[in-house]
Amino acid sequence: MSIDRLFRLLLPSVFLAFQAVSFLRAEDEQTEQSQQAENTFSPSESTDPITPKVEATSGSAGRVEGTLADKEDDLTPTERQQYRADKAKIHNAPELVEARKVVHQTTGDKSAAIEAKWETKESLILNIDPSAGPILEKKEAEHQEKKGKK
Repeated sequence: MSIDRLFRLLLPSVFLAFQAVSFLRAEDEQTEQSQQAENTFSPSESTDPITPKVEATSGSAGRVEGTLADKEDDLTPTERQQYRADKAKIHNAPELVEARKVVHQTTGDKSAAIEAKWETKESLILNIDPSAGPILEKKEAEHQEKKGKK
């Protein structure tokens, strides 16, 4: 039997074997993903679209970050929605982008840079929505309270 004939006989079998293995791997990955999705949601969790629950994760500096609701717990749902909409409007403002860069580039104590970014964000929100003053006062009180706990 020539090598050419042997190659023609074995090549389709090898090709089918590779396809079967890749199919089984894809099937296993889909099963794992569906199991992970089932494990991450429990019926007791809130499904409120305004305050989505996010599991506590470790931040880049090793600190534990809580839920999104924890960050805005002093606001009513309407205020929270308005605050988020205002933040989305200013997200790419050049002043705020620059303030974020300064915080990121600062080494050591970043508290002054963070305060400057906070003030920049507040002033930009007030510029686009003067009615956000009471919301920002609540956020400032919450910010000062959290700053005092550190």
